[in-house]
This record gives sequence, structure tokens and C-alpha cells, in this order.
Amino acid sequence: MAMQNLKSTRFPSKKQWVTTALVTFVLSSAVQACPVCFSAPDSAETRGMTVAILSLLGLVGMVVCGVASFFIYLIAKERNPEPGHQELAHLAYDEKSIAH
Repeated sequence: MAMQNLKSTRFPSKKQWVTTALVTFVLSSAVQACPVCFSAPDSAETRGMTVAILSLLGLVGMVVCGVASFFIYLIAKERNPEPGHQELAHLAYDEKSIAH
């Protein structure tokens, strides 16, 4: 019995569909999109959304630049080791050539 009640309440009846459709049709004139959806350039919400998007793009850009500069730093250090570590660098290259 409990399972039958669960199945009957899971999907709306025809009456509920018709009621929902009528309410939506009657109230559709009162429902309007926000200024951001209308792309109103003079709206405060639109300006705020633009600033938020640009801020997030800038933040992501800075993180990507930081990661790229770290890898460029590592490549530069590998090509030009510090004076005291040149012997170790030559050993590392000799081991790589032996492994291949």
C-alpha cells in the first residue's frame, strides 16, 4: 500500500499539469528577466557581473602565468646550472645518454 501511494505521488496528475500551465500563462506578464539577462548596459547588475567576470579571468590568467613562469625557470636552471653544480649536470646528461 505504501508503495502504491509513493508511485501515485511521484508524477503529477493531469489536473496538476493544467493548473501549472494556467498559472504560468496568467503570471507570465509579471515574470521578466533581470537586467543582466536583457543585457542592459546601464544597469548596476550588468556592470557588477562584468567586473566579476573580468576579475575571475584576471585571476585565472595570473595563475596560468605563474605556472608557466615556474616551468620556464626550471628549464633555464637545467640549461645553466650554478657554478658549483656543473659537474652534477654533466653526470646527469651522461646517465641519460647511457640509458638510451
